[in-house]
Amino acid sequence: MNTFLLISFGLIISVFSLCTSAATVFTNATVWTGAKGKTEQSVIAIDKDKIVFVGNDIPKQLKGEKTVDLGGRFVMHGFTDNHVHFMEGGAALASIDLRPVTTPKEFTQLMAAYAKTLPPHQWILNGNWDHQNWGGMLPDKSWIDSVTLNNPVYVIRIDGHQALVNSLGLRLAGIDRNTPNPKGGVIVRDEHGEPTGLLKGNALNLILNILPSPSDDELMKQFAMAQELALSLGISKVHAVTCLSI
Repeated sequence: MNTFLLISFGLIISVFSLCTSAATVFTNATVWTGAKGKTEQSVIAIDKDKIVFVGNDIPKQLKGEKTVDLGGRFVMHGFTDNHVHFMEGGAALASIDLRPVTTPKEFTQLMAAYAKTLPPHQWILNGNWDHQNWGGMLPDKSWIDSVTLNNPVYVIRIDGHQALVNSLGLRLAGIDRNTPNPKGGVIVRDEHGEPTGLLKGNALNLILNILPSPSDDELMKQFAMAQELALSLGISKVHAVTCLSI
């Protein structure tokens, strides 16, 4: 067997025909290497997070600390996602998730519970709500103002083109009844002309322009959460598309 190299998401995997030790040897597998001209193999050995052997006949020199019979299960290298908003996804994982909400009451309850976990003044972001899940009524700042008195809120709809902002967030952005709609955007207002807290299109920029940048610790947490989810799904390499606003 010729030596070949596989590279995936920060891990360099070297495969050799001969080695001396491995932490785990997997046998009775159906291993697809992806190498041109190579047939499926049945044995794979791993040591210290590296693949050190792939083949059909276990070399005498290979001493495995642990042997696992895969019972013919299929094994391949990790998937590659060619278009993913990796850091934005991590930010969403690290924040409130409003996708399961099916009633306005549940919306308020989830926001209240999440706000209690945060220090004062920290923004509540992301959310990814979908008003179609509760019959199509668009959310209003009155749903969340009483439970987010100390935290500004900017939670987006699942498509990213609408967002709900609480009264504190509107005040910090200087948005009131006299604020004109920006070009390509709408500040939704009630029958008295007061902002309801719902922003559409380019009106989102009124909030995005004042959001604080995440700290290094926050970015690392978001990265770690995105990485953990990706790896759990067998994704070992990504081509990340990054937006300035998260």
